[in-house]
Amino acid sequence: GGGGGGGGGGGGGGGGGGGARVVLEVITLIGLVARLLFLYIHYVLWTMTQDDVHRESLRIQDNMAQHKEEAMVVGTLTVKVSRARDLPHSKTDTTDPYAEITCGEEKLYCKTLFDQLNPVWDEEFCLYVQSCQLVHTERSTERFANLKVSIIDADRLSSDDLVGHVSIPLSSLQSGVAQAGWHRLQSPTAAGDAYQQGQVHVSA
Repeated sequence: GGGGGGGGGGGGGGGGGGGARVVLEVITLIGLVARLLFLYIHYVLWTMTQDDVHRESLRIQDNMAQHKEEAMVVGTLTVKVSRARDLPHSKTDTTDPYAEITCGEEKLYCKTLFDQLNPVWDEEFCLYVQSCQLVHTERSTERFANLKVSIIDADRLSSDDLVGHVSIPLSSLQSGVAQAGWHRLQSPTAAGDAYQQGQVHVSA
């Protein structure tokens, strides 16, 4: 009778060990499923991230290509401002002219010559020409599409006065061929047409 009880106790112990193994296997299975789920989510997020990175990379490349095309330097422009003649007398002081050369985003200056109505500069400049300056785009405004030479009267006591300017379309210039000549200065105001504005000699 005692031996039978012992056997029953042993069977109970065996049943307890089997239950523990089942619980351990369930925990292991849950851990495996959780790991697989984590790897799947990580893969999905990684794929989405890579797609975003790829799209952002393509966007940056497109922007860089567009900027490079707009800002691409296609050549240089050599400009020589030789002299001006028959400039008008200043109404308040001596005429102290200097030249301002503008092309696209570049702006350069000749030196100021004091008390001169027929100044001689003989100064030469090299400017960069961008591709956007040679085609008709939203950016091809007067500033970008033209070479502009302005004659300005320096004033010691107040702001400088624009005597006149000349605009030369870049499309009218030929590669390797210098075009030189006298250009009549355009008046800064309509009233200015009533008096002499003078001329400037430019080679480009």
